[in-house]
Amino acid sequence: MLLFGAMLLAGCGGPAGPPRQVVRGRITNGGEIMKHKEVLGKVEIGFRRIEQGKSDSEIDINTADYNQQDGTFTVVGPDGRGIQAGKYKISVTWKDDHPGGPDKLKDRFSEEKTKIVRDVDGAGEIVIDLAKEK
Repeated sequence: MLLFGAMLLAGCGGPAGPPRQVVRGRITNGGEIMKHKEVLGKVEIGFRRIEQGKSDSEIDINTADYNQQDGTFTVVGPDGRGIQAGKYKISVTWKDDHPGGPDKLKDRFSEEKTKIVRDVDGAGEIVIDLAKEK
């Protein structure tokens, strides 16, 4: 009986699903860190996985934690274990008065308009300079 229990536990092998990874990166605008008002401001970076046969509204957005001191960000996913490898559409808004104030990027990289796509593959940090994006 004890041997059967050990075999059962060994078969569980941890969380189900594809492997995940915490994503780290740096985002700037023209090489400059995007600073915002300390209390109300926010730079919001969203990662939405591109999946064949699914519309954007069917796929959850993973929001990055942004550090305005050095322009770095981290995406830990909904359960803290990271996000799946794959292609992601990345949206960015930069507001001094979040959530209602104007986007300093004039909605160019909003969820609906962004053209920023990056591979999440664990090969290194993701670096984005918005001034170089279309």
